[in-house]
Amino acid sequence: MEVLYNQTSEYFNSTMVEYLHSRMDGVIWAISCIAFPIVCAAIYGLSCLTTSDHHVSSICVINLLLSDMLQICSKPVWHLIPISSVMHLVLYAVYSIGLMASICFMLCIAAERYVLIVYPLWYRRNRTKNKSILAVLLVWIMAPVVILIISLALISGAVDHGVLYPSFIVFYLLPYPPIIFFTVGTWRALSCTKSVPPQEQKRIMGTLVLVLVIYTFFFLPFVILMLALAISPNLLNDPRVQTYGSLVDILLSLNPIVDPFLYVVMRRDAKEMLTNMVCCCKKRRKTDTETSLTL
Repeated sequence: MEVLYNQTSEYFNSTMVEYLHSRMDGVIWAISCIAFPIVCAAIYGLSCLTTSDHHVSSICVINLLLSDMLQICSKPVWHLIPISSVMHLVLYAVYSIGLMASICFMLCIAAERYVLIVYPLWYRRNRTKNKSILAVLLVWIMAPVVILIISLALISGAVDHGVLYPSFIVFYLLPYPPIIFFTVGTWRALSCTKSVPPQEQKRIMGTLVLVLVIYTFFFLPFVILMLALAISPNLLNDPRVQTYGSLVDILLSLNPIVDPFLYVVMRRDAKEMLTNMVCCCKKRRKTDTETSLTL
């Protein structure tokens, strides 16, 4: 009975892995096709918001969405290219740059909201677009340099793949405690102040909570996978770990669809905007129904 159970379990796991891998490319392409217009619309909206209202914080969100565009445009293609080709390595490096920049910009957004509430005087004196652009440039310079160093080290054989997992763990897990600290610190500061209007408090906390949820739900499973492989590299051959890896890959692909919600949370007229969207959808549905009845 035990042998039969093991054989059945092994067959189920291998079948599930094959099924997931066969469907992965289609799922990732579908997610990318959905995410592309959403991210483009959010980038355009934030660009108008920055021009009209001079929102410094929106600059970081725009660049977060640009890093999402790198992921959207590179990931579906490198999934279809053979691993041995140079183009696969190039596209994977582009995707890694987008992923790394995405995490850095989420940290920048959380830090900016925290400083706005906890150190308002310092924030008002130093809130300039030039400094925000400088921070953005540092992120865009750092991410390619780090990925280039790692890629060259792996290609030359100077670094073993076993060292790669702990490096990823350190980098991807390092921003998590500061994001939690900024969220909790901002919440405590807002609970003690009366100078910030309630609607503004909701927008600030909504931004921080959304950043924390995005990181926890979409990036933390990837860190857990890297941690497991760092402890025991042989787990890579386990069908259950392969299945979990496929699900983690899908979660990372879904992340660009969620990031544009930061644009909605940051808008002062977010409630009015969503109400208008719902009204437009209802009006369009009513028009379509009347047209079909007329026909």
